[in-house]
Formats: sequence, C-alpha cells, structure tokens
Amino acid sequence: MAPEGLNKNFLVPGYKCPGENVCCKGNYARNQTSVYWRNRRGKQRGKSQRKRICKKRNPLCDRDGGSCMGPKTTECGFMLLRGVCKGSVCSCCLGDSSHCGTTPACRFQGGYCIRKARRKKHCSSGVTDDSLCTTKKCSCCFPHVPWTCGETNQKIIGGQEVSPQNRYPWHVGLKDYLMDEYFCGGTLINDRYVLTAGHCAYDPMKQGIFKPKDLKVAVADHNQLSVEDDIPRVTKLLEVKKIIVHKNYDINGLDEDIALVRLSKPLDLTVNHAVKPVCLPVNRLESYEGKDAVIIGWGYLDEDVPLSSDVLMEAKVVIASEECQDKLSDKITGNMICAGTPDGSQDACSGDSGGSLVVREGGKVTLVGITSFGYGCGRPDTPGVYTRVTEYLDWILINTKDAVYCS
Repeated sequence: MAPEGLNKNFLVPGYKCPGENVCCKGNYARNQTSVYWRNRRGKQRGKSQRKRICKKRNPLCDRDGGSCMGPKTTECGFMLLRGVCKGSVCSCCLGDSSHCGTTPACRFQGGYCIRKARRKKHCSSGVTDDSLCTTKKCSCCFPHVPWTCGETNQKIIGGQEVSPQNRYPWHVGLKDYLMDEYFCGGTLINDRYVLTAGHCAYDPMKQGIFKPKDLKVAVADHNQLSVEDDIPRVTKLLEVKKIIVHKNYDINGLDEDIALVRLSKPLDLTVNHAVKPVCLPVNRLESYEGKDAVIIGWGYLDEDVPLSSDVLMEAKVVIASEECQDKLSDKITGNMICAGTPDGSQDACSGDSGGSLVVREGGKVTLVGITSFGYGCGRPDTPGVYTRVTEYLDWILINTKDAVYCS
C-alpha cells in the first residue's frame, strides 16, 4: 500500500515493489530506487548493463574493414571476432581491410581481403588465396558461409513453365503502384540487392526514377495471379530502400541498361532454399560466345498478344557472337550480349525485361546478361539483346559494399 499522505503523482504506474510496497519517484526515490527505474529514466545504468552496451565504433575493428554489431549477428556473412568491440554483446564483423583492395574474383565468391599478417586470426576457419586482392600484402579470405550461390532447386516465347516451382530461386518480380502484375523481372545477387535493367527503374507516369516506396520486389513466387502455390512466410513482397541506376543510362537510349535495387532489410538466406542468389561472373574477359543459356520471366508469350504469363517461364537460347551488329544494327555496343535461336522459336519478350540470362559453370549458375531489348519477339535470325554483366563488375562491386555475397 502507498504510505499515508503520499502524492499519487509520484507513483510509478505498471511497476510493483516486493510485498505491499509501491515504486515512488519522489526526492527519496530518485536516490534510492531500483536500477529498473533509473535505467528507464535514462539517468543511470547498472554496471552489468553498461558492460552489455555495444559501441558501434572501434579502431581495432574499423581498421580491418569491420563493424561492431550487437546481438543480431546473423546479418554478418563474414567472420565474427569476439572481444574486440566494447560491450559483452558486441562482436566485430570483419570485412575488406582498408589496407587492401578487393576484386570481383574475391568479393563475388563470398570472400573479403585481409592483411596476410592477420590470416591466422581473421581467417582461422576459412581458406585464403593470395592472388585475388590488389595489394601484395593482402589475401582473400573465404569464410565457410552457410549458403552458396547459383544452385537451382530440383532434386517467354516458345518456352515452357518452370518446373519444379522455385527452380530459379534468384528470380524476382518487380511490381509498382499502378499494376497488379509484375512489369519487370530482376535477379537476386546477394542478401540485399537485386540486379535489373535500367529502364525497369523508371516510372512512366512520373517521368523519372521510381521512388523506393512505389516499388516492391516479389520473391519465391511462381504463379503471379495466385496465392495457392505460395510458400508460407517465404513468398512475399519486399520493401525497397534505394534504387541505383547507372549514371550513363538514358531512358531514350539503349546502352548502359543496368540498375540495382536495394532491399529495405537484408534477407536471411538460411531460412528457405526458395530464395537464394545467383553467382556473378568473375572473369571480365569471358565472352560466353556459343554457350547454351536460359532466360526466365513472366513476359508476353506472343509478340502480337500483349498478355503476360501467369506462371514463370523459361526458354533455352544460345549466346551469339560478339559481332551481332550484323544481324541487328549498329546500336549494339560492347556493353551488350546477344542470345537466341536461329529460327527465333525461343526468345524473351515484353515483360521479361530485367530478368536473367544465365549459364551453368562448374556446377553452379552464373548471371551473364540482363534482359534489355529486342527487335520484335521470336523472329528468325533476330536474337534478343541483354546487358553484358561482365562489363559492370566494378560498378556492382562499388555499389554493393554493404552486402554479403555467397561462395
């Protein structure tokens, strides 16, 4: 019970002291009350709580490219160092050292560059490669991450329905505030970013780049008009944080047709195999000429019928020679890659834009092109045109520094 004559304005609602006592915030209580109340008021914290506070900045962690993280360390795809950052619940999530320069061959295979002198401490549970960093005193560390890229899940014009569903777990749909269907596709390349075509980032109504709040990213979907085949708590529309369009892309042109969409929250890629990133190429000089490839999308099934497919479709094409200008026009540049079939029986079409052109390399699937444009759909000797991903590895590397790549 409250002491006789106590002003009720000094009582702390919702908190009870042992027995019949109450918590009072009068003059006496300010000095003698429990740690609970002082913490709640922000005036003073107990020693145990002060030790648990995670200081976000620490020179020992920062100089090795790391950042201090609290209890939610699942967002760290690299190695965690305990006892470096201040706070008992704080760990150092390592990254590329400021003394080293990383490369696509290191970063896009799930690695990060560290000083050789720190290999035993910073890469004790992984493997290193001294040839994949730009600085001689550095080495690329490949930690053992719990997921890998470019793995299909299984044991368009002239294409067939993707089977089994979610076979290509990196393929996503882009939906805006105007349409009920996906107007473009995209490819998940890590835990935070989707790679798509530059023209897919433009809002036709507002004549500019989409505002992040007006764009959604759909993951783990198959039939875009049905929820019956959705995977509970996995198939969903994700919020967008940022949209990055290549600075040289012009909506009235065709070249440099590439953009990145940053998700509001990183994906937990360990939850379900229906959402996994594709692998990125690491060899800038690889042309992929003559290789079999696959295109994926919900686009039109017929050039003359403006109707998107309900279900996700796939088609097999062959990557053409680099001199595909002879068959198309002088608008084809070195930033583009052509793919199709001689008779035009399999091709991408409207609505497939932003989707992936992939090849299989060493048991994994690699993204080599982004569906960009074409002269009609499914026409003989008229291959589709895709943005050549190998020309943009450095651009992707610079703009996705906060992401975690898979091995």
